Amino acid sequence: MPAPADLKPFAVSTALALALLIVAAPGAASAPSGPGKTPAGTRSAAKRPGPQRLDVVLGLSRRQGALERFALRVSDPSSALYGGYLRPGQVGRRFGASDATVRAVLGYLRKHRIRGRLDVTRSFVEALVPTRRANRLFRNRAGRARAPVALRGKVHEVLLAAAAPDQFLPGRGAGARASRAPRQTSAPQAPPYVRTGTPSGCPRGQNARYAYSKSAVAGPSFTPSQIQQAYGAAPLHAAGIDGRGVRAGVYGAGGTGFRELRAYARCFGFRAPPTRLVKVGHRHTFPTSFEAALDLQMLSLMAPGLELLTVYSVGSNLFPVDFSAMLDPRNGPPPDVFSASVGECETAVGRRQLRLTAHVLAAAAAVGVTVASGSGDNGSFCPDGPNRGWFPGDSDWLTSVGGTSLTLDADNRIVDEVPWNNRSLGFGFGGGGGFSRLLRRPPFQRGLGRWGDRRGYPDVALFADPFPGIAEYCRLSNPKSPNCMASGRGNPYITGNGTSAAGPLFAGIAALVDQRLRAAGRPPLGFADPLLYQLGRRGGQGALRDVVSGSNSVLWKTCCKAFPGYDRASGWGSVNAAGLATAALHSGPG
Repeated sequence: MPAPADLKPFAVSTALALALLIVAAPGAASAPSGPGKTPAGTRSAAKRPGPQRLDVVLGLSRRQGALERFALRVSDPSSALYGGYLRPGQVGRRFGASDATVRAVLGYLRKHRIRGRLDVTRSFVEALVPTRRANRLFRNRAGRARAPVALRGKVHEVLLAAAAPDQFLPGRGAGARASRAPRQTSAPQAPPYVRTGTPSGCPRGQNARYAYSKSAVAGPSFTPSQIQQAYGAAPLHAAGIDGRGVRAGVYGAGGTGFRELRAYARCFGFRAPPTRLVKVGHRHTFPTSFEAALDLQMLSLMAPGLELLTVYSVGSNLFPVDFSAMLDPRNGPPPDVFSASVGECETAVGRRQLRLTAHVLAAAAAVGVTVASGSGDNGSFCPDGPNRGWFPGDSDWLTSVGGTSLTLDADNRIVDEVPWNNRSLGFGFGGGGGFSRLLRRPPFQRGLGRWGDRRGYPDVALFADPFPGIAEYCRLSNPKSPNCMASGRGNPYITGNGTSAAGPLFAGIAALVDQRLRAAGRPPLGFADPLLYQLGRRGGQGALRDVVSGSNSVLWKTCCKAFPGYDRASGWGSVNAAGLATAALHSGPG
């Protein structure tokens, strides 16, 4: 049975994964809950009936190649079209399906008593269809999804997923490899696995740690001021560059985390930005999860002055529908920056869904939205095998953010930074990175490395190591619930970590860059990769800090080592917010 609609497969941060593994009783049967899968919770062994309805997404005939070429041009600092973004509706009309195709597909659905919904990019139609009817219309005799004969040439992809019981159409009005329980090492930890530098904040926040029973696993954690200083956000904040006037969005976790964000901001002395919840295709509100609290707090510590921070809670479990929600004007204006803490092995997602998701993400690039996603917490493998990409963290239409470990000096400046890799501590966690088996190398990666014509990832990397982690506020509403793991009796501050932290940290940096650009009368950063790769090839220009040693290989020793320049353990290295803002301000043709 699938997880509830909002509990999508996402890159669970490592502290939560550790907690779930530690608390499992020896020999007890449990659903896979290792890195890269949503904890499924306890389920009855009895056979359950199949879903009553399927979420059917029909990918339409469209001008995807033309859209991708346009999106690259408006994102390329060397192009005369740099920054010439379109509105979502313009993208749909210019590059989406024709009116004739839309009429034919919607008419076919009406003929079979099915209501369909066209998305804003005009790249797909979504419908909720009774399972027997969906199987009859959209599967062949072998049970594989296929387009009906009447729609051949008009429908390029057919995606089928179980619909949640309360899911509705918005608009008007592979299995994970089981992980062994980690052993707690008795060897003394040393930098970069302990907190260095100078923390600040309320006493409980400074004492954030992950603990099980009386035995500490990690912490005390870095505090927000340390991360702000390490990655160059602090001087921007002091100059009034804190994200004001910029809209941000997050998606990928159940719950909201709004109350937790306000408590977190009070402890660490910054303003919590205004927040909003948009529910798309369902009405249920889930309790705050570790992931929801983490996303909001990491993005906000980097950009506390945001105009608005929106949480998108989407009923569908299909990536094209999920990413389309941020562009739909019925959900409000699109965000300027967007962080997605979701993911699954690309081989489980499949080529059709990858292709349709690429169109939607290219549409976001054409609109000028900066999209960031964590590269996964599995090192150089996916739970279904080595050298398999983590999607959407390996997509060539967003910024893939890997993980690092930090050593800071007393002024919280970076002394050393290496790829996140907990193998030496006895844990199989590390920053995701490697190459895709299904996605081709994008133009901005040409000439880099020798791993064939495949997309290499990540693009950049930021702190993600649970040892010692970043302080996070996540109070338990139910002591028996795994949503938020308490760090100790009476202290709701815990260890936040994983590339699910690194992704929103980068999104927050992008928000600072957008404010700086807007003040100069420039368009927003948008799809950041072409600029990041241009800066990387030029030595970083103060925006990128190269990570030159270490590895992200944790279970399979096949990939990847860090070395000078671009590598698949840390991308171009970490990002300095002040440096990137300056570089973006001076980018563009002429």
